[in-house]
Amino acid sequence: MHFERTQYEYMKIIGLTGGIGSGKTTIANLFEFLNIPVYYSDVRARFLMENDPIIINSMKEHFGNQVYSDTGILNRKFLGEIIFKFDAERTWINAIVHPAVGIDFSHWILNQQSKFVLKESALLIETLSIQPVDKIILVIASLPIRIQRVSKRDQLSEAEVKRRIRIQISDEERIKFANYIITNDGNKSIIQQTLKLYKTILSDLTND
Repeated sequence: MHFERTQYEYMKIIGLTGGIGSGKTTIANLFEFLNIPVYYSDVRARFLMENDPIIINSMKEHFGNQVYSDTGILNRKFLGEIIFKFDAERTWINAIVHPAVGIDFSHWILNQQSKFVLKESALLIETLSIQPVDKIILVIASLPIRIQRVSKRDQLSEAEVKRRIRIQISDEERIKFANYIITNDGNKSIIQQTLKLYKTILSDLTND
């Protein structure tokens, strides 16, 4: 799906992305504290996978009923083991979920009142052709910290986390597309970095 930007030309869309464990959600939360609306693509994708009948039926037909619990909750562990091992399966899921997320976002943004909004998406750069943005914020963090975060969050071994990181594009590749960069190694400087970036974005939008 290609967005029709004419619906909300007055509002700038700032993409927020970063590799697994980079801490981009923390940065998104800080922007929300500054009253900037944030669309969490990954959260909404999960919501749609648990609530959109077309997606649910497609998932069950493709992976079997075990992809959901008896109460309709997505079996993220089961799904993660598949999509991080098999490129074709990951591509298949993206093909049915990303268009739905695009429609969901287009509805969401029409209800926002702000000079700019953030669109958080782990796969923003890989899918720019179907989710264009005006600027991109890249969140980076050192590899040891990323591994530690993901291991703790998802209860994964270090080897498994490294394997998942390798599947994604590198920060070196992401930097080529980034307009702004925040380093999130877990210290208090992220507050100062975010506040400074907030002011910079407002200034840039004024000058555009």
